[in-house]
Amino acid sequence: MNDQTPITTLQLALDLAAKGFPVFPCIPATKGPYSPNGFKDASKDPDTVASYWAQHPRALIGIPTGRASGLFALDLDTHDNTGEALGEAWLARVGLADLLNGPGAATPSGGRHLYFRADGLAEGLRNTTNKALGVDTRGDGRPS
Repeated sequence: MNDQTPITTLQLALDLAAKGFPVFPCIPATKGPYSPNGFKDASKDPDTVASYWAQHPRALIGIPTGRASGLFALDLDTHDNTGEALGEAWLARVGLADLLNGPGAATPSGGRHLYFRADGLAEGLRNTTNKALGVDTRGDGRPS
C-alpha cells in the first residue's frame, strides 16, 4: 500500500485491535451495534474482527470505553438544525479549547470524539448525556 491508497475500515479496525483496543461493528445510520451483545462482543482477535466486517463491510468502528479499553471519551455534538459546534463552543467557554488539539476523530454528524486514558482523574467516570451543552461523556456504565 502506498501513501495514496486510502485505508479501509476493516484495515483500521484490525490496526486498532492489534494495538490492544477491542472493536465491534456499528450501524452507520444509528451508531448502534450490529452485534447482539453490543460492546460486550468487542474483540481484539483479528479473525473475529475480519468476520465482523465481512458481515457488515460498511460498519462504523465501535470501541468500548472505560475499563474494557482503557479509554474515556468526550463526545462533542453539533446542533441538529444549525450545525453549530456546541461541544467545541462549551470547551472554549470553560477554558478547555486546548483539548481539541489532542487525540480524537470527527464524527459523521460533524461532531468530534476526544480520547483520553481512563485512569487517574478519568478512572471510573461514567457515561453522561447533555443535549443543552452538546457534550456527552463515554466511560463505564449507563448514562447518569
